[in-house]
Parts: sequence; C-alpha cells; structure tokens
Amino acid sequence: MTLQRSVISDLLRGIVLTLSFFLAGVTVPVLGLAVGLITPLPIAYYFRKIGMRYGLLMLLTVVTIVGFTAGIRVGAFFLAEFAAMGIALSESVRMKLPLGKGVLLSTAASIAGSALFLLSISSSLDKPLPQVIGDQVRENLQVTVEAYKKVGLPDEQVEALTEFTGRLEAIILKVFPSLFFIGTLSVAILNILALKGLLKKKGIEEYQVEPVTWRSPELLVWVLIAGGMLLLLKNEWAWVIGLNLLVVCGGIYLFQGMAIMAFYFKKRQTPLFFKALGYLLIVFQQIFTIMVIGFGLFDLWFDFRRLKTEKPSKKEA
Repeated sequence: MTLQRSVISDLLRGIVLTLSFFLAGVTVPVLGLAVGLITPLPIAYYFRKIGMRYGLLMLLTVVTIVGFTAGIRVGAFFLAEFAAMGIALSESVRMKLPLGKGVLLSTAASIAGSALFLLSISSSLDKPLPQVIGDQVRENLQVTVEAYKKVGLPDEQVEALTEFTGRLEAIILKVFPSLFFIGTLSVAILNILALKGLLKKKGIEEYQVEPVTWRSPELLVWVLIAGGMLLLLKNEWAWVIGLNLLVVCGGIYLFQGMAIMAFYFKKRQTPLFFKALGYLLIVFQQIFTIMVIGFGLFDLWFDFRRLKTEKPSKKEA
C-alpha cells in the first residue's frame, strides 16, 4: 500500500512538473525558452523512477490536458518535440548506452517526431514542407523584432533590424537542416547530463558515462573534408549541402572542445566562477568559439587529454 501511494505521488508530481515546464516554454518569453529546453528532463526522470507503464500513463494524462486546453496540434507538438526525446533519454540510461550513442538516439527520436509533426502540418495546410518551415522561421523572426519594439528600441534601429532579419531568413533557410540538428543535439546533451546528475543525487541509479572524456568518431573528419570540397563546386545544391555538413561538423567539434575544457577544469579543480566565465566567453565571443572548435578538431591528432594512452575500457564511445 505504501509503495502504491509512493508511485501515485510520483505520478502526480511528474504530471505537474511536465505540464508546468511545457506550458512555461510555449507561453512565457525568454525565461520560458530556458525552461522549455529541459522539458524532456522530468519525462525521462519519472520514466526511470516509476517505470515505463506509469510513465506512459503520465504522458497520456499530460497530452490529454494539453489537447483539451490548447488544442490537438499543441498536444501533437508536445509528443513530437519533448515526449519522444524524454522516452529516448530514459531508454538510453536503461540500456546503459555510451554517452555519444545515448545523445544520438535521443536526438534522432526528437528529429523523427518533429519531421512527422511538420509533415502532418504540411499535409493539413496543403503547403509544401519548405514553405511551412519558411513561414515558421519568418514568424519567429517577426516575433523577435516585435519584442525589440516593445522594449523601446529606436525606430531607425528597428528598421535596420527588420532589414537584417530579411537577409537572415534566407541564410537560415539554407542551413536549417544543420541548425535544427545541432540545436536538437544540444538539447539532448543538456538533458542527458542533467538526468545523469539527478538520478545519482536521488539515489535511483548510476549512469556510468564520463562527459569529459567524450570524443567524436574519427571518421567525422572525412565529413568535414567532403563539406569543404562541396563548397568549391560551382553548383548551388552542392554548396548548400557542403555548408550544412560544415555546420554539423563545427557543432560537434565545438562540443568536443568543450569536453576538453571540462576535462582540464576538473583536473585542475577550477573554481565555479572561472568555469562559468570560460563557457560564457565561448557562447558570446566568436574568437573563443572558433578556438574551441579548433581544439576539438585537432584533438584527433594531438590527443590533448591523452585518452589514447588509456585502456580501451576507459574510453567513451
């Protein structure tokens, strides 16, 4: 009886937390975006804590509430974007997948769900998929401009921003596949690391992966070379494909470079303030971003963390 009450209590908490995170993400600007990024976390956590059966009941309840209050399309959006990743994160932990494979599985699940969602919208609106994506990008950029208007940005700056967003829209549409992949990958990494720490803190289970020793597959360098070669061809489609490949490789090598930084922060017991400062510089200063990408790429040859000298069992796939 005590166990049953505990499960019901966890089930209710999971429903409330998941609903709160999701609704904040779709209704509250800025702060809601930050909360929305970790919406898969309570799903994955409670799937591990109360099991698949009760976890699915939790999701069914959340989708039903969202569907009745915000509409079927919003409920489908929740399933595609967040539920798919949350379940994949939980399964990655259950199967004890290496960090790279767990992140890739979670990313693939979310992308597959998002693709199905976009295709369903395309079909219902009788519009081609590129047009649906273009409309969404345009709408998001317009929301950004309107937000700047509301904070009192001068009219001439608003006009310049509007002109810039027009050019930015064309660029985003060309690299949308790679940006979408890297964005989803980033969310998967954030959530899987948070899930690892949360499960350990609550004493539920240990997910034995070490982020600071993660390395990208060595074959990725050939994808980078192929992307660079495609840029040299005098063909628009080849150029777009090459650009997307370079963006994907750059994003992955950025994560590897950050893993190198985290390795040395941990080794030298760097204070939290300097860790935060280092990561902020990567986000807001392009020169540091490029440097970290370079470290990630050249780690293939220089092995900055000396991982290749360790036993194979200590490597992270």
